[in-house]
Amino acid sequence: MIMDINKILQEYDQRFLDKKNREMFQLNTQWNKGVSSQSGVYAFFDKDKIIYIGETGSLKGRMSDVRRTVNHTLRRTIGNRLFLNIKGFNKATSKNKFPEHIEILINEYMEKLHVAIIPIPFGRAEIEEYLIEKYNPAFNTKTKRKSV
Repeated sequence: MIMDINKILQEYDQRFLDKKNREMFQLNTQWNKGVSSQSGVYAFFDKDKIIYIGETGSLKGRMSDVRRTVNHTLRRTIGNRLFLNIKGFNKATSKNKFPEHIEILINEYMEKLHVAIIPIPFGRAEIEEYLIEKYNPAFNTKTKRKSV
C-alpha cells in the first residue's frame, strides 16, 4: 500500500498542533530525561504560535543542546532579534555566548515557551521543510533545501 505524502505531512502537522503533544521548555538538565533519543522534528511555541521548527538525528541530544547558546541557533536568533538594543549586547556565535545579562534574558524568554517533540523515523527533513514553509516561524533562519 502506497501512502499519500500529503496525508503523512498533514498527520504530522496535526500532531504538532495538538496541545497534548506540548510541554513547557525547561532549562534544567533533568527536564529532557523522558525525551526519546530517536530522530525527529521539534517545534517551539510562544503561546500558540510556532516560532521555531527543527529536525535532528537525536531529539534528546538536541533538547540538551538548545539550553546552550553556542550549541543552538534558536538561542542566538532570539538574542539577536529580541535583545540587540540592550546596553552591553555583543553578538554570540557558535564559539562565544552572549554577555551574561543577555543570556539571562534569553533564559527568561525560553522558560515561557512550549515545545512539541515528535519522533519521526524517516523523512524528518521533508516534514521540517513542509512545516517551515507552512508556518514561516519567526526564529527560523534556514532557507529551503535545494534538490541536487
